[in-house]
Amino acid sequence: MKVYFRFIFIAAAVILFAGDTFANNVRINNLEYVSHTSTDLIFEFDLHWDNSWRDDVNYDAVWIFCKWYSTADNKWKHMLLSETGHSTGSGTPLEIISPSDPAGIFIQRSTDGSGNVNASGIRLVWNFASNGIDDKQAAASHIRVIAIEMVYVPKGKFYAGDGNGSQESSYALHKSDRDNKAVLISSEPVIVSWDSGSEVTVDGDGGLTWGAVPVTNENYPAGYEAFYCMKYEISQGQYCDFLNSLTLAEQNTRTEANLLSSSNASCFAMLPSPGTSSQYRQCIKTGITAPAAGKPWIFGCNLDDDDSLNEDNDGEWIAMNYISWLDILAYADWAGLRPMTELEFEKASRGVGEPVFSEFAWGNTTILPAFPENLEKLGTEDECIKTAYRGDGLCNYYGGAAPAWTGPYRCGFSGTGAATRLQAGATCWGIMDMSGNLSENLVNLQVNQGRNFTGKSGDGTLTAAGNADVSGWPWVNSGTVYGYGQKGGRFNQAALGSRSKISDRNEISDNAPSNRYAARGGRLVRSAP
Repeated sequence: MKVYFRFIFIAAAVILFAGDTFANNVRINNLEYVSHTSTDLIFEFDLHWDNSWRDDVNYDAVWIFCKWYSTADNKWKHMLLSETGHSTGSGTPLEIISPSDPAGIFIQRSTDGSGNVNASGIRLVWNFASNGIDDKQAAASHIRVIAIEMVYVPKGKFYAGDGNGSQESSYALHKSDRDNKAVLISSEPVIVSWDSGSEVTVDGDGGLTWGAVPVTNENYPAGYEAFYCMKYEISQGQYCDFLNSLTLAEQNTRTEANLLSSSNASCFAMLPSPGTSSQYRQCIKTGITAPAAGKPWIFGCNLDDDDSLNEDNDGEWIAMNYISWLDILAYADWAGLRPMTELEFEKASRGVGEPVFSEFAWGNTTILPAFPENLEKLGTEDECIKTAYRGDGLCNYYGGAAPAWTGPYRCGFSGTGAATRLQAGATCWGIMDMSGNLSENLVNLQVNQGRNFTGKSGDGTLTAAGNADVSGWPWVNSGTVYGYGQKGGRFNQAALGSRSKISDRNEISDNAPSNRYAARGGRLVRSAP
């Protein structure tokens, strides 16, 4: 059973050797050193997360990755985990899924069930020799363990587009020979097109082929193969964790403020004109005191603008806006994840059922605006719409009535304890906010830069300037076409939430990858091992 519930951020205390833990709807505590050899170090922790499930359809999971602090160059670096030797401890029956690369691991239920996960003594093995340090350096290291809640989307066919033969959403994908007809993506090649668009052959397990002189990308993630998707959009608290693991030069690239100037203490660093006032609920702020020359800043959330960061009502749980395409790629590379494609977005939103014209991510065409005057517990981990104003299809979009929109809400804001799927606005898989709140940046089918995407995940390491450097990712290219765009709708749209429809593609192509906008955000995925 899937339960659509709230989103929690807790940083836990650490014992025995220096470390931090960061999580969302996950609590990691009692991080302890266990033992080490000449090449590996074992550490353990307790893991808890709420409203977990595993059934015969799918399950949720957490993606765990770690950072260690190098005193040689005063920099946080990505921990390379061992391929084997991890263990799940005691408590809720769990399993550890290790990808072929050492960037992180998935932890998930090993048997069917639902409810809260409580496990103690989970052990991971750090292959510190691969990080180029010896056992003494490893045993004395300060480490960070970071957890992101994910949802498993299983392998299988699905429909792209919502055309019913006579109508479809704007620029929706459809069969090349059947305008207004949704197209089935499977292991059999099919030609896909869209209004005023070209044709692309999509093979679910064989990638894409396009062009008069055929070009094939066999590794394009077309959605047919299984993948893990973030349960929520990237939050402002998560982005703070990211910034607080970067060097000054990297931070300066991944924020709007000039962090090389000490005059930017206590400023809202992501806004187009960084200053002392929050806009559209973007609340990431620098500390009140500038760091020593050359040292990185400390960031926190400060929605109430009282210069006391990360209080209970400071908005750490609000979806991250004013985040550019290049910011998202950098966060993905740092976390060992990757951007999602627009075909994966359609599968993650619709599932495997028959398409419904104009449907939203909760599976029907009903939509109810979540007006800001009806919000309660503002900025807290429990931020939600007051009970009297909840209902099916609750969505953060501008419904055309006063007052006007104010910004994104808490990730998963409509998922209260008693909410059904329709009331929570969840997909059939249990993924939240795929319609409304913030439009989500993703890889498109529109142009070659998007079609050349190989689906490779990040390795945890950025360039010295703080940029992603994964080959095959669509980012800075010559000209004005960059292979990305947005889907999913946003809080400042009107027209009955039309941009929040699963198959709407009005904003599928963009050419300003460095720009940060008030109503854009994103979430990330990883191909299943």
